[in-house]
Amino acid sequence: MSEKVVWERDVRKYGELRVEESIDEALIAVELLKQGKFRNSAVKAFLAFKAFISGIISINHLSFSSKLEEKERKFFYRIGFTAPSNRLLYYSSLLEKDFPSISDLAKQAMSLHVFSYVGYDKAGEYSPITSKEDAKKWILDFIISLANLIIKVNERGKEILREIEEIKKEK
Repeated sequence: MSEKVVWERDVRKYGELRVEESIDEALIAVELLKQGKFRNSAVKAFLAFKAFISGIISINHLSFSSKLEEKERKFFYRIGFTAPSNRLLYYSSLLEKDFPSISDLAKQAMSLHVFSYVGYDKAGEYSPITSKEDAKKWILDFIISLANLIIKVNERGKEILREIEEIKKEK
């Protein structure tokens, strides 16, 4: 069985593109939030996080994959340097040293993902988001935290914070 050669610069470029994608998704999430489309905004915020994780693990794939057990490492290379939804919590825990609080952000991302499907859950059984006010606060806080992580690897993350400032001024 022959293995494909993975060119380091190609993987790095892919990772950089995924980080750019995370910025674009976050900006779309902010725009949808402005329009009051909270569930759509939540799913875009989730996708922004997912793209960010995929980007970071691609850029740092050698050091990241060395933290994985053999079976998980094979899976990681087979799926092509991405962070599937079912691995976000695990992968983020491995990134905690370089990106403090990313594990908490991953948990919030999963809650936003659930909210995007089930909507407001007044009883709080499936989603901690119980109202429009909750949704707006959750999404804003999440995007701010994500933008602050993005800024560590890409200055364009500041665009997200500028857009959020516009929302805060409108209050």
